[in-house]
Amino acid sequence: MRLDKQKHCPYENPPVSIIASSNHKPLHDPLTSHVPPTCTSHTTAASHAHSIHHKQAYYSSMINPSASGVQTSSYCSCSVRSDPLTCPIIPGCINIIDICKGHAGLGLTIVGGCNTILGVILIHEVNEGGAAHRDGRLMAGDHILEVNGIDLRMASHEEALSVLRLTPQHVRLCVYRHMSTHTFNNQAHHHEDMWELFPVDLQVRPGQELGLSIVGKRNDTGIFVTEIRQGGAAESDGRLSLGDQILSVNGEDTRAVTQDYAHTLLQNCSGSVLLEIARFRATPHYSYECQCLV
Repeated sequence: MRLDKQKHCPYENPPVSIIASSNHKPLHDPLTSHVPPTCTSHTTAASHAHSIHHKQAYYSSMINPSASGVQTSSYCSCSVRSDPLTCPIIPGCINIIDICKGHAGLGLTIVGGCNTILGVILIHEVNEGGAAHRDGRLMAGDHILEVNGIDLRMASHEEALSVLRLTPQHVRLCVYRHMSTHTFNNQAHHHEDMWELFPVDLQVRPGQELGLSIVGKRNDTGIFVTEIRQGGAAESDGRLSLGDQILSVNGEDTRAVTQDYAHTLLQNCSGSVLLEIARFRATPHYSYECQCLV
């Protein structure tokens, strides 16, 4: 049985905030609408565009402004302050914010992409100590639509990571916050409410591998699935997804173990392998895939 372990995703970058003005446009659909002229920066870069017309209907129903209270008839009536370094993020609007990374990374974990069921790039977590955390404006569930003028609406997960990893010290983000994300993050939910917990009993046949690649967070604990290989027990079972956290293996708690220890533990498994899994859900609308620290 072969189990690959991967290095930490080396994506680091800083945070930001916003209020409605020229920096805030009401959004009809974060997936199908074009970026307004204000969402471009002085940086010129080629846009990553992938055709996902066969998924558009599904994504549009998943993020439906009319059903979620997004204002589409007029601009949000907010303060005229428009400095992208200080303006707050307005739910239901396209927002432009600037972040100066300094010596730290952005400190974001992202999920999704056009090559996942989610279809869009979303913030999974704002990590403590990163620029985004210090800035205080971004939160889990925010859509990243553009980075320094590069359109990520139809970018794959890997393309989004490549763009974010190559950002200069000054980063301009075009982001969208769903109304339900704003409501969810401002309610007193327990941490457990943000995760779906379930067991997965994998049957590893003789000569078959578990078929998983895992990674640990850079400055935090947790073991996460980063690849499900074809032909392995995990792929045959079909219940695991990229980004799932492995909480335990055959009853042994893995929430605070190192990546090397978890790799060895999983590599020595055979026969029946019972995994306890946690799957992040920032809002009731989303099931995230492909998370990676940026």
